[in-house]
Amino acid sequence: MKVLVAYDASLDSKAALKYGIQRAHEFPGEVIALHVFPSHRFIDDNAGPHAEERARRDAFHRLDEAREFIRATGKGLKASAVFTVGNVRKEIISHASKEDVDLIVVPPSLKALMDSACCLVDVVSADEEADAVAPAILTRA
Repeated sequence: MKVLVAYDASLDSKAALKYGIQRAHEFPGEVIALHVFPSHRFIDDNAGPHAEERARRDAFHRLDEAREFIRATGKGLKASAVFTVGNVRKEIISHASKEDVDLIVVPPSLKALMDSACCLVDVVSADEEADAVAPAILTRA
């Protein structure tokens, strides 16, 4: 099973990554952590001259955290962490299609992807994961 996880270092996306790795272990496969950098947010003149550069550095740092988590918990899995720039929803859908993934795992903030994805989508919440043995999941067939 090939699993794509939308990752932005939020608690919800960390729970999604953990869940995605677990799913990939169930059906020996691959996990891809995808971080989409929304550069359009820095078009505003009020952002400051180096705001985008600092934000990109922070984004790469967050992706490095994902890589470390995958190394620690994804033993035996083919895994990658990918950085791209653009519209978050469009890039996730595009990457999922290009990589021919079987499952997309997203935090609740990206629940709208369920309507346009090329495959199954599981929505994972860190809040509900803390209250239960397994994270709360909504799946679209």
